[in-house]
Amino acid sequence: MISEISLQLFVLNALLFCTVILILVSALCFKNHNKQGTNSIATLMLAGAAYSIAYFFELQSSDVFSATMWLNFQLSVIYLLPAIWLIFVLQYTGKSNSLKAPVVIAIFLVPVISMVMLSTNHIHYMFYYDLTIKSLNGLYIIDFQRGTWGYFHIIYLNLFLLAGTLLLFNEYRKSTGYYKKNYMILLVGAFFPWIALIINLLNKNPYSIDMGPFGIFIASMFFGYGIFYYKIFDPLPVVRSQIFNEMTDGIVLVDGQNRITDINRTAVDLFGNEVCIKGQPLGNLFKPFQILNGKNVGDVEHIECFSETEGHKKWIDIRSSCIKSKNGEHTGKLFIFRDITEKKTIEQKLHDNELWLRLILKNVPAVIFRCCNDPDWTMEFLDDKIEELTGYRSVDFINSTTRPYSSIIHPDDKEFVKQSIQKAIDANIFYDIEYRVITSDGSIKWVGERGKVNPKNMIDGTIFDITDKVKVRNVQKNEILLKEIHHRVKNNLQVISSLINLEKRNLNDELLEAVLTRSQTRIRSMSIAHEKLYEADDYANINMPDYVKQISDYLIQLYKQNENVMVHVNVENVNLGIDTATPVGLLLNEMITNSLKHAYPSQKSGNIYIGFRSVDDSYVFTVSDDGIGLPENIDPKKSNSLGLKLISMLTQQLHGNLHINRTRGTKFTINFKKNIE
Repeated sequence: MISEISLQLFVLNALLFCTVILILVSALCFKNHNKQGTNSIATLMLAGAAYSIAYFFELQSSDVFSATMWLNFQLSVIYLLPAIWLIFVLQYTGKSNSLKAPVVIAIFLVPVISMVMLSTNHIHYMFYYDLTIKSLNGLYIIDFQRGTWGYFHIIYLNLFLLAGTLLLFNEYRKSTGYYKKNYMILLVGAFFPWIALIINLLNKNPYSIDMGPFGIFIASMFFGYGIFYYKIFDPLPVVRSQIFNEMTDGIVLVDGQNRITDINRTAVDLFGNEVCIKGQPLGNLFKPFQILNGKNVGDVEHIECFSETEGHKKWIDIRSSCIKSKNGEHTGKLFIFRDITEKKTIEQKLHDNELWLRLILKNVPAVIFRCCNDPDWTMEFLDDKIEELTGYRSVDFINSTTRPYSSIIHPDDKEFVKQSIQKAIDANIFYDIEYRVITSDGSIKWVGERGKVNPKNMIDGTIFDITDKVKVRNVQKNEILLKEIHHRVKNNLQVISSLINLEKRNLNDELLEAVLTRSQTRIRSMSIAHEKLYEADDYANINMPDYVKQISDYLIQLYKQNENVMVHVNVENVNLGIDTATPVGLLLNEMITNSLKHAYPSQKSGNIYIGFRSVDDSYVFTVSDDGIGLPENIDPKKSNSLGLKLISMLTQQLHGNLHINRTRGTKFTINFKKNIE
């Protein structure tokens, strides 16, 4: 049998101990007030401490007034406990959004009414009545009968405790792994106040001692254990669940046997409900991906893989890390799956664009560059085609590692290039210049450069080889100059012919006049050659049909006494250079003149035939008439006739052979090679 003193000391000390522990747990929770739910659980523990200390004083109250005062205070605190408990559970399970003002008012409505009813109980006795005090081993035990509101409040108390507990149990059922333990700790802690309440209601409490403070004390031990060792508020399971499911990456947790223990919503959306089942092998997720190459799925640390299922193409980045226990044992793995399809698509587009750009750079007939706006034109980017242009590699110029670009510009052009570029930069316009560069083998090339300074004060532009263009341009200039020379030579020859014509008017000597006339015809034949060159598109060649016709027409017009002589021209469409055409024209002049003057005495009618054709590698030039014929005793090489001597000399100049046929008139045939020029 327990002595009076020992029971009194045990119960009172136990209540004091419970009060202190509850206050400490409350303080610990308030210390972490920035975490969801900690303020509510701290308030709950503080209310439990008030409940315990009120009961401590109640057991020592021997008079009705003191006992009633402490009983009312104790009951007021008890009325708040279920409301605070329900608010804590709502916060801890992630339902804080439901705690709007009307809901909070509804939760605390019954406790407030109960406090009012309690303070006026001496009027209506609806809470309790027939209060008596009995002494038990030095303790004063209050006994009373519950009224209508007292029973209603007990129902309310049980409903709120049950509601909070069921909410916790529901989250416990849905949670996994580490967070399942958190809910288990809270559920076990909540179980002991229930036991204390049931013991009190069934009057099974020894010595009629209220078990409520001790039930709350044991609950606080579990809560404190969870706070210290399992960090049950860091973060809340619902917060973790929300973060876990709202992550843009797929997260999969597996155990040591590579079985799925947890999986977030993103992973389910990524792989599908049919394979995202807890307890299933991780390998089921990898079946669409033909990338493991015989590896164990658990050995994958980082890999990018491609999948095409039901027409859907996906690229997935897979990373994993080991999960270890506190003692370092391998307990599972964390897999992170990231959909990188868009990234891969962009990378492929960038790759395609790079290939396309490289193809353009390769086929553009210019060197593309970007350089600094400095005296050396330090290259930041330079197309590889610079090597084809200058013989130097592009890397030689990049950042002036080997040589600055300015070093290959011709010294005479550097100042021009510098001033031209600077002028364009100052005006913020494109520049377009031509200058010379010295290649690696010492040769000189002409280049064109076009560019413009960009907002970063860098020059972007192109360089292209214009050496051939410059050569053509120079040739065109020479052609124009040569045409002008031919024009001037023709004019000068015409002036000479005109001067001779003036001299002829003052002569009375027919022989001398004839000599001057022959000289005029020769000058005219040369003048026609230069005239044809001046008029032609190709300064180097004379069209023979036009040339022959113009000379023959001129001679017929000159020797009008031979109006009955017809000239027949059969000349192939052949072009000759001036070095060949001039002697041919002089030969034609001498032969036609000879026929017109000597072949047809007494103004006899006749025909002159002119032929020019190409035969293999030679030309065949013929002039014939049907006149009286050249006497047999006349040899052009030995003749005193200037005209025949010229025919012989001009044939030699052409490196040709002269043949004279004297039957039925006279026929001059000259053969000469095509390549004499």
